[in-house]
Amino acid sequence: MADTGQAATLHFYQGACGPTLMFQMYDGSQLEGLKTIFQRVSEGDPTKISLRQSGIVGTLDGVDDLLFVLDPKDKDLSRMVRKVGENANGCVFQFQRHREGWLECSELLDGLTLPGHQYLSRGSSDEALVMVSYQENLTKNPPGKGR
Repeated sequence: MADTGQAATLHFYQGACGPTLMFQMYDGSQLEGLKTIFQRVSEGDPTKISLRQSGIVGTLDGVDDLLFVLDPKDKDLSRMVRKVGENANGCVFQFQRHREGWLECSELLDGLTLPGHQYLSRGSSDEALVMVSYQENLTKNPPGKGR
């Protein structure tokens, strides 16, 4: 996959299904970077990774950070994504899954070989929905940003 030169972004907005965290990714190396985070967390190396510190996303829009956390229990929580803080840069969210859940997220990204998107969390009235948009034409106005 060719490098488009566009930096990956993470947008936070109020979508039709509630709070939404949407990754916009433009080339395979960006997807691979996110998959690497999922794989590392699934292995417990380390048990928590900061998206901001990982460097795989160039812009965080409306969100200060997203923390990927390994849940030591062997089942998914009722709420996988929750806000854990807020500051002048935006909200801090925690996305928590068990080992198999992180591997599932990695496998879901394998399906993004053509333009499209994939949901990584359930989303509900009290948790954020996480989605990855790959090569979709959303750079000017992501959903919820005034199309």
